[in-house]
Amino acid sequence: MSLHSTYIGRAQLDNTGNSSLILPSAFVVNASAEVQVKRHVLALQLRNVTNADAYGGGHVAGGEARYFVVQPLSIFLVARLLM
Repeated sequence: MSLHSTYIGRAQLDNTGNSSLILPSAFVVNASAEVQVKRHVLALQLRNVTNADAYGGGHVAGGEARYFVVQPLSIFLVARLLM
């Protein structure tokens, strides 16, 4: 089992100091669990467990903020066969 968290700090998107061009802070939590039976592995991964509205980065184009959105709550089931 694994629990991973990331804090994204508040940041200015350009050097003008314009308060409308700020990347807000956020806290994103991911979790995973894995089970192995002989050569078979089954893993469950949860991304953005709290479904936080978060932005991983951004930039300014034409005076307008453009954000790179962090994916919403996502669930992945992964099956692997070890050789």
